[in-house]
Amino acid sequence: MLPLQQAYEIKYSIIEYLKATFSFKERDVNEAFLRFVNDDNNGLFKGPYISLKLPFVVQSGENRSLPVSCS
Repeated sequence: MLPLQQAYEIKYSIIEYLKATFSFKERDVNEAFLRFVNDDNNGLFKGPYISLKLPFVVQSGENRSLPVSCS
């Protein structure tokens, strides 16, 4: 499965869980809570972010430049 699709599905599941768990009696409070949870800029979720932590190998030796191909 695609990581971005998984991120959206996890976000959707968490939002649905929060809606079911926190139901406020006052309509204004409930609407403010839902706006906060669903707000893309200032809400609960930011991103999705990508973090690449690959096992890069440090090049040893004196020549640390990239190879240049001549055509």
